[in-house]
Amino acid sequence: MTLVVFTLAILNWRVGLHRWALILSGLLLFQLGLGIANVIMFLPLPIAVAHNAGAALLLLVTLTFYYRIQIVQPSGIEDSEAQTNLVLPRSALTGEL
Repeated sequence: MTLVVFTLAILNWRVGLHRWALILSGLLLFQLGLGIANVIMFLPLPIAVAHNAGAALLLLVTLTFYYRIQIVQPSGIEDSEAQTNLVLPRSALTGEL
């Protein structure tokens, strides 16, 4: 899961969505830190709850990003139109470079 979110953040950065990339990267690092703290400290309740809250935030940001992609780029727009209208190119969503 970490690799998927990290890849999504990199793709966001490459297509110019720097704010989304930074939000995803920050939440991912926060989640990784809490996960490591859970293991080292033998699962204390406050850190475990914070880890669950971080997972919920990460899911919320990912779903919001997905929703915004669907609104910004209707299914009929081609890559050339996307570049002239500042719409996210399809290649960024599929991982093609």
